[in-house]
Amino acid sequence: MRENDLQWPRRLHTLVVVNANRAASRIVSETILVTGFEPFGGIVGNPTMDIVAALHGGRVDGRQVVGRILPVVYDGHRERLKSLMDEVDPALVIGFGLDLNAENIRVETCAVNRAHFDIADNAGALLRDAEIHAGGPSYRISTFPADEICAALAMAGIAAEQSGDAGRYLCNATLFHLLELSAKKPAPALCGFIHVPPSTEQRAASQDDRLDTGRAMPLATMVQAARLILRETSAAARRDLAAARPEWRASAPLQMALR
Repeated sequence: MRENDLQWPRRLHTLVVVNANRAASRIVSETILVTGFEPFGGIVGNPTMDIVAALHGGRVDGRQVVGRILPVVYDGHRERLKSLMDEVDPALVIGFGLDLNAENIRVETCAVNRAHFDIADNAGALLRDAEIHAGGPSYRISTFPADEICAALAMAGIAAEQSGDAGRYLCNATLFHLLELSAKKPAPALCGFIHVPPSTEQRAASQDDRLDTGRAMPLATMVQAARLILRETSAAARRDLAAARPEWRASAPLQMALR
C-alpha cells in the first residue's frame, strides 16, 4: 500500500471538518435586516427609527442585526429595497412601520398588490388604487412565524395581534416587495412586517392630535417586542435549516455554538 493511500482518509477527514466549519461560519455570519421609516405626514418623530437604532449592531440568536431607515417615498422604493437585500444578504428581514390607529403590536401576515394613499408620501406622491407590481400576484403571504411571535409576545405581557391588512401605504408596499425579493434569494429569507402604535415618548413630546387616535406604547416595550420577534423568526429559520439538512439536527454542540 502506498503512503498516499494511507494519507487519503486523513485528508478526507480534514476536508469534511473544514467544509463543516465553513458551513457553520456561513450560518454564524448570516444577518438580520430590520427596517424602519423616517417621519411622514408632518408628524414629529417615528418610533420605528428608535427601534431600528436600538437593534442595529447587536446580535439576536447569534446573528448580526443590520438596521436601515427607509424614506417615505414610493418612487424607487423597490429599487432601494433590492439594493439593501443585495448589500446585507440577510437570513431574515423584518420591516417596522408606524400605524397611528394601532392599539398594540400588529403582526402583519399579508401584503396586497395595491397602493392607495390617504396622505401624500414625503415626495408629494398621492397614489390612488394603483398596482404595486403590474401583472404581479394580488397578494403575498408573510413567511415569518406569526403564531409563535404572538405567543412569545403574549408570554412577555406585550399586547399583540395578527393582522391580515397592512394598509395601502408604504408599509404594505415594503412587505410586498420584500417578500418577492426574499423569495428570489438562493436561500429564501424569512420575511414579515410589524406595525407599532405611537410611542408614549412621541405622544408626550407632541401636540399633534393624530397621535391620540390609538393606544401609545413605551419605546422600551417596543424594543423588547422587536427582539422577541427577531428571536422567534431566527429560531424558525434554524428549524427550517434543520428540516432541510437532517445532519444538523444531530449536532447539538454546533447548534449551541450558533446561538
